[in-house]
Amino acid sequence: MPTLVLMRHAKAGTGVRDFDRPLRAEGRQQAAWVGSILAARMNGADLAIVSAAKRAQETFEGLKSGGLTFRQAWIEDFMYDASWDELAVALRDIPREVRSVVVVGHEPTMSATTELLSDGTYQLPQGFPAGTCAIGTVEDWAYVGSHSLHITDVLTPPM
Repeated sequence: MPTLVLMRHAKAGTGVRDFDRPLRAEGRQQAAWVGSILAARMNGADLAIVSAAKRAQETFEGLKSGGLTFRQAWIEDFMYDASWDELAVALRDIPREVRSVVVVGHEPTMSATTELLSDGTYQLPQGFPAGTCAIGTVEDWAYVGSHSLHITDVLTPPM
């Protein structure tokens, strides 16, 4: 079964236009920490779907600095303010041969998507603190929708 990781970007700074906010130092550490955990659990990821916002891009780079490798990445403008159902539609368009996907986006989309896709077998936190990700499996990308994600773990960085 394909693996799906839904992640909120790591801790971001303030003071500039929202889309352009960079990660704070602890955000870079959070992303690398998550990347190291995912690298140990996955044999790389086939695909990353990443918001075009600066903090999401830097989180993606942090995942790689933690050791997680990616075969390809889709940098997507729609992810900046995507709804859960827009994200579900994008996931249904993933080619069948893709076996693992990491999505890096924003709140409340990431926690809402996780909650709405979840099959209910895992107790989810309320909202996703910065850098949090849910790891799970789906039967087939073409059928991603309500109750289609079997969550196996949720990682929240210690920082």
